[in-house]
Amino acid sequence: MSSYSTIIHFASQLARKSGRYLLEGFHKREMAYTNKHRHEIVTKYDIGAEKIILSAIRKQFPDHGIYSEESGREGSRAGYVWVVDPLDGTSNFEIKSPLFSTSITLMYELYPVLTVVYAPVTKELFVAQSGQGAWLNGRRLRVRPTKQLAQSFILTCHGHSSSSIKEYSKIHSQMKLRGKITRQLGSASLECAYVAAGRVDGFIFPQPPIWDVAGGALLIWEAGGRVTDFAGRDWNTRSRDFLGSNGLMHKSFLKEIRATR
Repeated sequence: MSSYSTIIHFASQLARKSGRYLLEGFHKREMAYTNKHRHEIVTKYDIGAEKIILSAIRKQFPDHGIYSEESGREGSRAGYVWVVDPLDGTSNFEIKSPLFSTSITLMYELYPVLTVVYAPVTKELFVAQSGQGAWLNGRRLRVRPTKQLAQSFILTCHGHSSSSIKEYSKIHSQMKLRGKITRQLGSASLECAYVAAGRVDGFIFPQPPIWDVAGGALLIWEAGGRVTDFAGRDWNTRSRDFLGSNGLMHKSFLKEIRATR
C-alpha cells in the first residue's frame, strides 16, 4: 500500500474536489432535498459528492472497504476501511450556512489512522495522521488550555433517533447551566476539528454515526486532547457515545454528563 503521506495527499485533493462541487450547489438560488428521517435531509449534492469520492477510492484502493453515509458498507469490514461523510451539515448547506464539510477517514480495524476534513466555504483543510499530529492548512494544531468549567466553550450534537435527541437534550441543558457557552453548529466533523484547533474545549455527541466522528476523534487525539465514551473508556468505532475534549476538562465534562443519568 502507498505511504500514509501519499494517501493524505490523495484524500486532501479528493476533499477539495468534492468541496468545489459542493460550493457550486451552495451558491445556487434554490435547492431541492428529500427527508431521510424526521430530523435528517439529503440533497443531490450529498449523492454527487459521494460519487466523486467513492469512485476515486475504488479506483485507487480496490482492496479497501468503504463505509459511507449515503451508500452504506461495501467491501471488507476488516483491515483498511474508508469512512466517508461527503456532506456533513446538510441542513446548514440547505439554508446557506457555511458550516458544512467533507470528511474522509481511513480506518484500520477499530481506529482511524488518517483523516481529512475540508470546509469548502472557509477553505480550511484539517488533516491528521496517527502519531504525526493534526494540522490546519499546514499549521500545527493544539487544544485549548481551559481548566475551569465556568470558562468552557462546549459544542453538542445529536443523531436522528429519538433516544439520541432525548439524551442530547438533557446533556445540553446541564452544560448550558454549568459551562460558559454551549452551541450546536450542525456539522460534527467541523465541531471535532474546532476542538483540535483550540477554538472550543469540548464536543459531546450521544449515539453518533461512525462517519460523523471517526475523523474528528483522530484530529482531537493528535492535537493533544482526549476522546472517550460517556463511561470514560477510550473511544473506538464500537463506542456508543462520543466525548472529545482538551483533556484538562474531560473529567468535569464526564461528571456533568453522569449527572443527567
